[in-house]
Amino acid sequence: MAAAQLATVLLLIVTVVLAAMGATAWVQRTQNLLQQQLDTHQRMHTAFMRLQERAIRAGAPALFEDATGAAFLQSLGSGVSGDDKSLQLMHWRSLTPTDCLGHNASSLDRAQDDFRRNTQHELVCKDLAPGLGNFQSLIDQTGDFRVRYAQSLTDPKGPNPSMQWLTASQVSDWRAVRALQICLQLQTPGVNMNPATLACATGRPLPAGSVAWRGVLFLRHAGA
Repeated sequence: MAAAQLATVLLLIVTVVLAAMGATAWVQRTQNLLQQQLDTHQRMHTAFMRLQERAIRAGAPALFEDATGAAFLQSLGSGVSGDDKSLQLMHWRSLTPTDCLGHNASSLDRAQDDFRRNTQHELVCKDLAPGLGNFQSLIDQTGDFRVRYAQSLTDPKGPNPSMQWLTASQVSDWRAVRALQICLQLQTPGVNMNPATLACATGRPLPAGSVAWRGVLFLRHAGA
């Protein structure tokens, strides 16, 4: 009888230990998944905040003095240009002393940031002014980067303003672009989205391990 009781006790102990090991493994998998999700969110946040910061300032007028000492504002006319896979945003250097990477690299009066995805699957940027170095990475594991442009088709201050989302080749007047739609697609190994997000290029559901984010950036000083 004692042997049977001992066997029962040992079986219970083994069962408890196996259950504890299973729970520990589940907790570890959950923590790894949460960390991967956090890393993905952080990469998206980094890219979006940098693009938003530069878009807000793009094309903003700067304050100058004429020969008599009178102050006046001068606009860049258009602070945005690009194509479907790259984006250029222009600023007065006096308003935005640093480039898109935070570098004080130029004494020129203007800066023009160029954002694009390189062949190493990184979202990169640089100031397009000659001799200001190479593109440098903002975030890695970028599956795609796409841009669309909202062009004003009527007087934005008129009674019935209207805009239309266009590809770069469809834009007829860059000075009339009022907003940008950014689609950023990231590779996320081990992170599955349910429901799946839609690919930037095709609009079809992405397979496991990829996620796409879409957002709109307004050009506050467009047409200023």
